[in-house]
Amino acid sequence: MLESLQQRVEGLLVVPDDPGRVSLGLAVVVVLAFSEAMLGLGLFVSGVLLVGTSMLLVSIEPQVLPQILGLAFIGALSADLLGYGIGYRLSDRIMDSGLMTRYRAASDRFHQLVERSMLLAVCAGRLTPFLRSITPFLAGSLGVQPWRFLLFDLIACSIWVTGLGAILLFLPGGAG
Repeated sequence: MLESLQQRVEGLLVVPDDPGRVSLGLAVVVVLAFSEAMLGLGLFVSGVLLVGTSMLLVSIEPQVLPQILGLAFIGALSADLLGYGIGYRLSDRIMDSGLMTRYRAASDRFHQLVERSMLLAVCAGRLTPFLRSITPFLAGSLGVQPWRFLLFDLIACSIWVTGLGAILLFLPGGAG
């Protein structure tokens, strides 16, 4: 299964007209998508870099648009899952910290609110630049079930990459 995934990612990095050539620009897309969504790093890496790089690539070779979207999705999802995993792994320490024990009642109310509207919280976090890198960590630290976060994050990343595709298609200089 891991080999199959590796082959698919390698297939995304290959330029359509020349199967022997790997595009450095496409590799940059996945790195930028990962970086802007990664816990901590995402606060310093702007999504404008991803959009600009993608627009440049699409203006040079319009046929790479599906690859750009696939790689951006993989980068964003993998950063979200890593951030979630860090939060989930550290959730006991975070919940037992002095700050959280002092505000236990408020924390419990917030947790109940998040549980009721997790899909909205994950989608809003994915679509809000400042919250993009923090939301998965918070979901993990609140103890959201992994399968639930994965499902909601797949939906949120799909919405996000659809928006990226629309930007690349409809802005001047894009593929459209």
